Amino acid sequence: MAQQNPVPGSLKDFLADGIEAAECTICTEPFDNEHVVIQTKECVHVMGKLCLEKWLRQNKSQGTCPPCRGVFFKTETTKKKTRPIPRLENTNPSGFSPTFERSSIYYGNRAVLERSIQTGFLNELWTGVLARSMNGEGIVSPPVLSACIVAAYDQLHLHSPDERSEGVFLAPYIPRTYFPTTAPLCSLTQLAGVLCKFSKICGENYTPPKTVWSAILLFFSRPADSNVGLSWTGLRDAAWTLYGGHLEGKVGASQWRWLYLFLWMMAIYRANHPNYHSFEIQDVRPLLRALGIGYPSEARDETDTNTRLFLSAAVQAFERNRIGTNHGQLDRARRLLQGDADMGQLKKDVESVWLEGMAKGAAYVAIGYPEYWWSGD
Repeated sequence: MAQQNPVPGSLKDFLADGIEAAECTICTEPFDNEHVVIQTKECVHVMGKLCLEKWLRQNKSQGTCPPCRGVFFKTETTKKKTRPIPRLENTNPSGFSPTFERSSIYYGNRAVLERSIQTGFLNELWTGVLARSMNGEGIVSPPVLSACIVAAYDQLHLHSPDERSEGVFLAPYIPRTYFPTTAPLCSLTQLAGVLCKFSKICGENYTPPKTVWSAILLFFSRPADSNVGLSWTGLRDAAWTLYGGHLEGKVGASQWRWLYLFLWMMAIYRANHPNYHSFEIQDVRPLLRALGIGYPSEARDETDTNTRLFLSAAVQAFERNRIGTNHGQLDRARRLLQGDADMGQLKKDVESVWLEGMAKGAAYVAIGYPEYWWSGD
């Protein structure tokens, strides 16, 4: 049962913490004399008048309400529907702001995650993104990612109690995908973007297991990381920051989330190249290029010390544990493979894997051996 917030102890406490300025459910900006607030009569949702008009003029809006997808008026699309779109009453009962943390907590529930990746929204989103990727379609722009998200959302059979519950949770996020330039980048758009990168290294019949989904969603539980997006420099710097902090006696922060995600990316890439007897530096480079995360950002990225250390550490971290295979015999390897450890243990395992890899990689970099590792020849 969800824990309710305590009742404020006084009027002063209520005025300080119990109210906040209303904001538009579409662009998430507060209202003013130019940003005029309106309320729909049928489903009583509040939003900006101009934002609603902009939404409804888009073909993909299908004449529906942004938060609940109830039908305002008939369009060529809605006329062809065999049944009306179910209205999601009370779609945002607590008035929460759709954030990265909330989506991570929601899908952090194992039962919710399993339902979603089997028959729910996450399954539909992955299927749509993978199909576009296999067809060679470019799907990295926010408008196209938005189309993937809305298509997945509209596939939910909202008469099913489980999918209706997921639809209720997702409803406040959907309008944000339409306005990437006026609102903070929606966590669903970021999620679709990372799935797009994953799809580039997967086979056409690949379905991410629960542990991979968990790694992806863990990455999105830190808005400071997620707002940057998955990038080569962010990934490399995560390893360097973790290692440098360790040498100075500092505790790692959120770097392990980047590195856990990349461990699984290496596992998926290797699984799709069964001819690899081992995973070497020459194999990490094409993986980074295939992901489309900005590697190399400049020519010297191929040979500079930071890159050399990361490439070597990645190979050592992966081969020492063989995440994604059954070869790892250590308890740590099994925990990383199964993904069922508590958050503190998982963080400790990921950090220890990479710190060992960085230490071993640093030794190889120090002796510069063998040179063909770095040159790629």
